[in-house]
Amino acid sequence: MNLAQFKDEFKSNLSLLYSDEEIDAIFFRLTAHHLQLSKAEVVLSYDQRLNQAHLNALQQSTSRLKEGLPIQYIEGEVAFAGCKIHLCEGVLIPRPETEALVHWMAKAHPNGGETLDICTGSGCIALGFAHLTQAAVTGWDLSEKALDCASKNAKHNQIPMQIESADVFDLPILSNTWDIIVSNPPYVLESEKSAMHINVLNHEPHEALFVSDQNPVVFYNLIAEFALVHLKPSGYLYFELNPRTADEVKQLLKTKGFTDIVVVNDLRGMPRMMRAKKV
Repeated sequence: MNLAQFKDEFKSNLSLLYSDEEIDAIFFRLTAHHLQLSKAEVVLSYDQRLNQAHLNALQQSTSRLKEGLPIQYIEGEVAFAGCKIHLCEGVLIPRPETEALVHWMAKAHPNGGETLDICTGSGCIALGFAHLTQAAVTGWDLSEKALDCASKNAKHNQIPMQIESADVFDLPILSNTWDIIVSNPPYVLESEKSAMHINVLNHEPHEALFVSDQNPVVFYNLIAEFALVHLKPSGYLYFELNPRTADEVKQLLKTKGFTDIVVVNDLRGMPRMMRAKKV
């Protein structure tokens, strides 16, 4: 089988899951991963016969993609704010919106500072921020899979990171204070599930994604309360947002006495990240 024939087979296998444009994009990512060929090199090699090892690898990955596995898990890692973040199944895949949050933080705080990342997941926010600014970072999460993944990523990127287990619903009372507290908490409404792709629903951790429609800002509320005590004077709180609840989060922080609240839109013009200052 040559590459052109494999591509036809690939499109047929994924046609019920993805649009033609998405299938093309995934195809070139898959061939880059398994064959180490650029998109241009693939196009020039469509008549090239695949050896059996390459064909087996491509077809095995196609089977996993057909089951809804995100391509990122097959690739194994993503570039994120200058780091290589290893992807662990059962841990949320870093999104471009989250990387934009990290770059925004780094621009505002080029010297870093002591930073706590609550709901750290893969550790991407803390590690990316530390890479860009030399910040001293701590990551908290309740998931053992996430803590293990963050630890591996810290080691892989050779970035010191303190990693601890913590439950947002029972955050510890400490003497510690931080210059910055940041969180990308669960914020997708349960009612938004029906609009999400099967590869997210079937393979990424629901506890890191979804929140009840009845109390959609519960995580923001609990983290903001913690930040009131554990941010240093004039310290900053950063959040990634669900555009549908951004106004509610902003009002919540105003009510709690945070000042200088700034909301930044994502590339689609939707409110996606927020910064607030402790008095």
